[in-house]
Amino acid sequence: MPQWNVKYNFASARRIELLSLLSQTRSSNPTTLSLKKMPQFEKAFQAYFSLMPVREKKHERAPDMSGSVDFSLEEAMKFADWIVSQPGEQDWKGDTVIKIPLVGWNKESKNNPDFKFIGGTCSALKTEKTAESDTPPPF
Repeated sequence: MPQWNVKYNFASARRIELLSLLSQTRSSNPTTLSLKKMPQFEKAFQAYFSLMPVREKKHERAPDMSGSVDFSLEEAMKFADWIVSQPGEQDWKGDTVIKIPLVGWNKESKNNPDFKFIGGTCSALKTEKTAESDTPPPF
């Protein structure tokens, strides 16, 4: 069995916690880790979005792309729980806002390589505060 050698500048307690998690997530392939077993990497919610080019712009200032964010009903409920638990932060204008993380990729249609669009996900990792709110009350 290979020895895990972690050489990061974690505090001692964090290093012990990391080594413990690594030992719990080892698989038959020693180079593979299963992050699904690591609770601190659990997503609070996940949705998918796509932005497609507008076929016909009605005027010069019309949007170049349009699309939507698609939540399953279950993920929409998780999103609602997540968003009301966020404290907010200051934006560049000084307004309090809640930032929702997005990642996207330039894509092309499988059936028509000339059709380009942007597709991606909208998700956030659970924080300790969000994870605590998932546990039912003790009564």
